Amino acid sequence: MESLRSHTTDILMELKEDELKRFWKKLDSIEPKHHCKHIPLGKLEQADNSVNTAGELAHLMIGYYEEKAIVVLLDTLDEIGRKDLKRKVKNFMFCEGGCKEHSKRRKIDYNSQYRDEIKYKLEKIREYNSLPGERVDFNARYTKLTLIKKHQQRHGKEKELKEKGKRHTSLMEKHRNMSIDVENLFSFVDEKEEGKKEPKTVVIQGPAGIGKSFTVQKIMLDWACGKLFHEQFQYVFHLRCRELKSNKNDSLDDLILTCSDSLKPVLQEIMSEPEHLLFIFDGFDELNLPSGKADDRNQEEMASSTVIKLLNRNIMSQASLLITTRPTALQALDEIVKIDRYSEIVGFLEDEIREYFIKSFQDQDKALSAFNIIKGNNVVLSVCFVPLVCWIVCSVMKKGTECGGDLMKNMKTDSQVLLHFINKLLEHHCSTSEKTAFIEKVSRLAFAGIKEGKLVFTDKDLSRFSIKSSGSESTFFSKLFYKTDIDAKAVYHFLHLSVQELFAAMYFAFHSSSGEIDELLNDCLDTNNGNLIHVVRFVFGLTNVKSKEIFEEFQIWSSAELKTCLQSWIPKAVECYRDKSPFLLQLLYCLYEMQDPYLAAHAMTILSQITLRECPLSSIDCAVIKYCIEQSTVVKGIDVYNCHLTEDEVKMLWDILPKCQSVRLNVDKITESTLKLICGTLNSQTYQWIKLSVEKSENVFNLSFEAGSHENDSSISLSCICESLVEQFLKNTITKYKPTSISISGELGERTITYLRKKLKNENLMLKSLSIKATFLNDQLNTVICSLISLDSKATCVSWRLCHRGENRITLEHEAGTYFTERNYWLNGFEEDYEENEKLKRYEEKLLQEEKCLHRLSVSHIDESTLMCICELIIPKCKPIDIEVSGPMGEETLRLILEMLIAEDYKPMDLRLHAQDEKDVEFHIDYTIMFAITKMESGSWDLVQHDEINYKPEDRPYHSEFRWPA
Repeated sequence: MESLRSHTTDILMELKEDELKRFWKKLDSIEPKHHCKHIPLGKLEQADNSVNTAGELAHLMIGYYEEKAIVVLLDTLDEIGRKDLKRKVKNFMFCEGGCKEHSKRRKIDYNSQYRDEIKYKLEKIREYNSLPGERVDFNARYTKLTLIKKHQQRHGKEKELKEKGKRHTSLMEKHRNMSIDVENLFSFVDEKEEGKKEPKTVVIQGPAGIGKSFTVQKIMLDWACGKLFHEQFQYVFHLRCRELKSNKNDSLDDLILTCSDSLKPVLQEIMSEPEHLLFIFDGFDELNLPSGKADDRNQEEMASSTVIKLLNRNIMSQASLLITTRPTALQALDEIVKIDRYSEIVGFLEDEIREYFIKSFQDQDKALSAFNIIKGNNVVLSVCFVPLVCWIVCSVMKKGTECGGDLMKNMKTDSQVLLHFINKLLEHHCSTSEKTAFIEKVSRLAFAGIKEGKLVFTDKDLSRFSIKSSGSESTFFSKLFYKTDIDAKAVYHFLHLSVQELFAAMYFAFHSSSGEIDELLNDCLDTNNGNLIHVVRFVFGLTNVKSKEIFEEFQIWSSAELKTCLQSWIPKAVECYRDKSPFLLQLLYCLYEMQDPYLAAHAMTILSQITLRECPLSSIDCAVIKYCIEQSTVVKGIDVYNCHLTEDEVKMLWDILPKCQSVRLNVDKITESTLKLICGTLNSQTYQWIKLSVEKSENVFNLSFEAGSHENDSSISLSCICESLVEQFLKNTITKYKPTSISISGELGERTITYLRKKLKNENLMLKSLSIKATFLNDQLNTVICSLISLDSKATCVSWRLCHRGENRITLEHEAGTYFTERNYWLNGFEEDYEENEKLKRYEEKLLQEEKCLHRLSVSHIDESTLMCICELIIPKCKPIDIEVSGPMGEETLRLILEMLIAEDYKPMDLRLHAQDEKDVEFHIDYTIMFAITKMESGSWDLVQHDEINYKPEDRPYHSEFRWPA
């Protein structure tokens, strides 16, 4: 103490006479700040009149203030404007004991020791479901939350509250543009703030469960590790308001020592530099502040509280403050604290939700699979911006995968996820005695809001249901401040509409009468009250046995009676929603939420047909559909065509298709492995017919599938898929379904086409339509094609089209059937003339009766050997009524074709010969005239030659066309 007395005397001796007088007069106001003993005024005046004023004052200060003399000296020098002397005092503090370096090392040791304590406490944390001794790494779990730096607009917030799923996450993305990083909370963040003082008091607000305390823990840990604020703050103190009492007469020393007892030896050093200190008040809303009606004694005690003094800067005015609070306490905070910077935690945005899943699962593939499932769940995704909900979802889904289970099977119902969330908040923010009354009041308010179309509530609304806007009753509310033209106002809201809907359902499950339930169910049938179906869906969920286990403290109202009401409502709902896809899907969700197999089976006997065509479906939607069909014995049909199904969703539904008498679905971008899986099940299905189309697009496939149990024609279309898959599909479909139409294309070899020929021959199939498009052309193909065509020589009506399209490509198209209507488009000018149409129809009917066969042949742009092979096979056997031959034909080829026609005893209705080689024209004309003369006795022919002027002279085609009847 002697060295301190000596140094204080030296400092005071450097003051001028008037400065020394101002110095001792300031002591009276500074003493209370440090809780020092009071030096009587008379003693100070005596010291001022003595010869050695500086020495006498130093003696008094050491005698009364003891160790605190040094901090009083610093503050008083600051008050009189002698900051130059403050630096000398600080140098003395570092050099006390005669060794500056030793003292400095001692200070660093205390600071390091404090940081180590924080790291030890926070690096490993307990989760809600941790067993004794279990801890998880904090940074391995922590995911960045989005903080915004200004109040939200009421209109934008209301829109955000009511949107669900992807629309909600998209709306949330706007917050990125107004976000602020934690490291910038006490710094300038844009040019508009230039010239202003750096913020000293920062507030972070957000509703319960949004991650305020988790953010504070991250700040503490990063500071302790030297990653955050290491240049700004020498010490950071975390004060939990729940553990503080505003009227408890703790000193500032006591507050600091609640953070660490190890700092006791250096308390005065720490407090000597308040500008390098940060005090974090976590959970201001949990501070015991007297209400406005508190008596004078309470108000006086609060005013003298060290906590309040620190908050309103009556002490340590140069220190920085970070305060977290719920928005419901923000107004009370504003009355105590001058806020320099306001910020709000809005939670996770979509990318951060995804990151949280990855960190939680610690297996990226499983994490992304789980995340994709949740992305399809409109209700759960809408509340995943809350970290606690993310933790619940990940915990539930991970539990089943630990033993190799299916992620989807371990997904809880929406009701259960939200009930877990509500239960955890009640567990940590509400006493047991308050819970039942709290639930009843909040659920009544929630349903009143749903009925009146309200998303936000005023103080008057809360008072109507006896709800306090502060304390534990604010747990499920957030508060929004906004400006009108001349006023500032505030409203309250639930975290999201889905939470409000669940609370509304809880009113009916816990507190309503059977009459109120019936009224809700009947009102729900009016689709103009579309919001009520979501409440009803949660009512179904609350009768679930597992839901009741979550809320075991509460007695659900007359569960058996409630189920009876719900069961009797289902037939009415089916009748009302049958043709309204979105509502029908919600009805299926009702059955899924209840998880009662008996009731679901009974409901499905009434519903029977699930038609959701063009209603976009997610993985969760498909899981719901699958559950409902699994409970039923048989379903008449399911139509999920154009529902934007993914590969996983189709695989999920494919398992339950055998229970459906008719099916219609399609999917884009599935892999070959899934396609093989589907193909392998086709021959074991119980359908009478199928219409299957598979098309390859890049490296994936598009699938369209339709099937039924009644009689109908089957068709198979396979485009650009490999030969092995083509053969597999043909093997699994031709024998069982006897398709009347087959279309295949791609890199098809002789083996595949031979396989098709044998299959058709073995099954004795009479195809109505056959289309083969192969990307090669050779002699083997000619033989195979001819063999295929010969199979149809006995058909009643057949049409072939064989052409070479581009280099090394050949196409065969064949149709079989009656062509009366189609013929209207083949002859010139008849399609729009009813009278002529009738004439044509009668003519063809007569021809059909006479000839019994109507075959057509079209061959174009293939080599002459193939052309002759086809003509020799078809013309003599089938006598086509319609013949079209085009492409490069030499004299010999033309001669053989025409002689073949002359020799056959039948009358073609249409003959078209197209030549593209100028030197062959005269032969074409000669032989076609000869052919026409031969047939003139039975018909009349027009000879037309077209010179197509659009071609270059050297490429100019000649077209000879013969038609009868004239």
